[in-house]
Amino acid sequence: LRSKLPGSPALGKHLLFKRTDLWLGSHTLSTLHFDNYENLFSQLVGEKEFLLCPPGDTPLLADGRLRKAYATWDRSDGSFERKAEGLSDEAVMNYAVYDIENPPEEYAELSAKLRTTVVT
Repeated sequence: LRSKLPGSPALGKHLLFKRTDLWLGSHTLSTLHFDNYENLFSQLVGEKEFLLCPPGDTPLLADGRLRKAYATWDRSDGSFERKAEGLSDEAVMNYAVYDIENPPEEYAELSAKLRTTVVT
């Protein structure tokens, strides 16, 4: 499939792609999450809405239960390697621990502090 696609868009020519994914779907909904890789998103049909939160809001979403894992990129085989010493004490969000649009009472105060931006 890759050979049938045109080259990277102008912006893409300045990026170092470490990973390429193709997601297909119809009327899909993703829960609020953090992607571990930079993204260049392209919508071929229809529209997509993103709800963005700044990195500083992570403690409001993850409740400090997740830790960042660092991976080393291996150019020779295009893979990532994670090691135990690559875990930090910094809490990061992968998936929010609650529904930010309808938070349970114990998360209502945190949810109210979120600085969200909707991008379409």
